[in-house]
Amino acid sequence: MPTMFPSMASDSDDPNRSTTKWKPGDPTPRTAIAAFALVLIVAVLMIVSGFFMLTAQWDRAPENETEAEAMQFVLNNTRILGGINLVIGAALAVLASGIRDGYRRKRRWVLWLGALGIFFMLAGWVFQFTGMGQALIALLLAVALLLAYRPSADPYFDAGHRLDPEDTGATRANGTTGATGITEDGVQ
Repeated sequence: MPTMFPSMASDSDDPNRSTTKWKPGDPTPRTAIAAFALVLIVAVLMIVSGFFMLTAQWDRAPENETEAEAMQFVLNNTRILGGINLVIGAALAVLASGIRDGYRRKRRWVLWLGALGIFFMLAGWVFQFTGMGQALIALLLAVALLLAYRPSADPYFDAGHRLDPEDTGATRANGTTGATGITEDGVQ
């Protein structure tokens, strides 16, 4: 029975803390769809910001040699971060559909690439090579990765529902079944 005093030890009947786990036959979990959409949005933002950082220029000439050196240092680091953003954003855009479709390996690749992207975006922000926008994009990416790894969606990624028809033994349009290409009457 729930009590009026909150605690870390929850009752199993508490409706506020219960999660509905995915079961075979259920539609794609909402957290997986939300993670897919957010990763895709972040990937596009990373590509656009990476493009702008790669093409960055100073709008004024340096006043002395020391300032010219400092300006070139900032410009080089901004371009390096822009290239990293562009590459990681493109990779995330390609792999994002794996989250929606339930592929464990693609979800893992998105996690590691996303962590790498978060590291570089926050490093650029901390060392003041980029602006606050990079920190906000990193925050959105962290939220997307957390959504992809919610406990309620884990059974979705563990299930075999994401296998291609040729791997499940289902009949294809040409009358063959499975990965062997053998027809229903036994002819290959």
